[in-house]
Amino acid sequence: MRDELSVLRYRLALRLPILAVCLGAQMLATALGAKVKMNTRPELGWSRVKILSHPEHDYFRHLEDIEVLHWHQDTFDLPDRAILHASTSICKNQAFTVGNNILGLQFHPEVNARGMERWFIGNAHELDGINNVTLQSLRMQTRQYSPALEKATRRFLSGWLDSWQSDK
Repeated sequence: MRDELSVLRYRLALRLPILAVCLGAQMLATALGAKVKMNTRPELGWSRVKILSHPEHDYFRHLEDIEVLHWHQDTFDLPDRAILHASTSICKNQAFTVGNNILGLQFHPEVNARGMERWFIGNAHELDGINNVTLQSLRMQTRQYSPALEKATRRFLSGWLDSWQSDK
């Protein structure tokens, strides 16, 4: 992790684009000087994030009313100069930007049904003790929600890349 933090700090110093997801967003927050800590409870499963309106970052609109996957126990404080873009009732800091080149996401927009099966096999043990979350329910929800998420993620990330390109 020390090496990963060094790479993030190097990219930050060069003002290069950074997309960081889940643990990556936590590491990005750390590289930006924010604190990472245990969340009040794990957030695991499919649910919507509340999108906070910021017209200069309108690409977040593609994730409105879309179920996204959450799979984390930690959270981070919002880094200085960061703009908060999404929250849930369990975890306030779900998405942030710093300028147009830095994007941190606590949730997982990158998932698809085929890839998630490998994830389930490797991480099913994490479900122990989490109320109302079963491997069967996650598989069912993944089949149900991932097609819409895949389409929304393509539009969302294209919008982010377009905003970064127009800012160069």
